[in-house]
Amino acid sequence: MDCCRRRAEWGDVSGVNDAGAAVGRAGPRAAMWAATGERTSVPPPEGHGFVRGEGRDINNAGHAVFVFFDGTNELAVARGYVRFASGQLVELPPLPGDITTFANNLGEVVNNTVYVAGTTRASASVFRGARWRVDVTTGAILSTEVRAENGHALDVSNSGATAGFLDAGNSSLKTSGFLWRGSELLSLKPPRRGTNGHAWAISPSGAFVVGDAVFGTTRHAVLWTILSP
Repeated sequence: MDCCRRRAEWGDVSGVNDAGAAVGRAGPRAAMWAATGERTSVPPPEGHGFVRGEGRDINNAGHAVFVFFDGTNELAVARGYVRFASGQLVELPPLPGDITTFANNLGEVVNNTVYVAGTTRASASVFRGARWRVDVTTGAILSTEVRAENGHALDVSNSGATAGFLDAGNSSLKTSGFLWRGSELLSLKPPRRGTNGHAWAISPSGAFVVGDAVFGTTRHAVLWTILSP
């Protein structure tokens, strides 16, 4: 480690790109940081009653994903957004019947588009993995795909392969990691004697997925190698 910087205000950083630009939150405010440490607050869009926000990820083009909330508890209504490097915010709206969207991660720009992995919420216990494809030139949402199963989509490769986990009954004791490619949902089984797997991140190429699983009474890190990403 050559050096490190402590941020002056409480908060956290959730995403960073190859240039060292980062996103997260400073206090209740969504924020971005340049590699040199300068902070830019990202105000919530007007007209929604949002009271707090946070950045989740930023790619090498400087496009980022944020989530804004209208309350302070876990069940506050939230909305995911893509923020382009220009500063333009594009809302990722929920499907009819859903009340919340979370934007969790995004890929690099390929053919002027990016994939965003996230989650929609219909109720306190019904969450579904979602994947959006967004045109970075026009801001148009080219596609919105939502899984039927209860679960969360947490990261996405540059080609749209999405990693996450299914959550049976919203119970942390009954989970299984997945890789979602096109319409195919591949179960990511833990190594022998492992149970209740999570998939948290996927490499930009889609060749590797990382997560964890329970072995005995404790969780251990797991790496899945995808032979045909």
